[in-house]
Amino acid sequence: MARTLNDRIDEATARLAQLNARARLLTQAEKARARKLEKRQRAKTLSQLLRSEDAHRKIVLGGVVIAAGADSLDPAELCGWLLAVIAKRESDPQAADAMREAGLQHFSSRSESHAKAYR
Repeated sequence: MARTLNDRIDEATARLAQLNARARLLTQAEKARARKLEKRQRAKTLSQLLRSEDAHRKIVLGGVVIAAGADSLDPAELCGWLLAVIAKRESDPQAADAMREAGLQHFSSRSESHAKAYR
C-alpha cells in the first residue's frame, strides 16, 4: 500500500520533532556540563587562593618568630610561651598595647640595624 503525501509529511514532521527534541536535550546536557566545569574551576581557583593566603600567613608568622629570636626555641616551649602570653593578654587587655609597642620598636630597631649593615 502506497503512502500518501500527507502520511509522508506527517512522518517527516514527527521525525523532525524528535530530532529537535534530541537537539534540545543535547544542548541542555552540554550547558549543564559547562556549568559544572565552571563551578569546579571556580572552586579550584578559590581553593588555590585560600592555600596561597594561608601559606603567606604562615611565612609571615615564621618571620616574626625569627625576628623575635625565638627560632632557636623548641617548638613546644615556644608554644608554651605563646599560650602564657595569650593568657596574660586575656587577663590584662592593656598589656596588649604595651606588647604591640614593644614589637613595633623591635621591628624598627631591627630594620635600622639591617639598613646600616647594607650601607
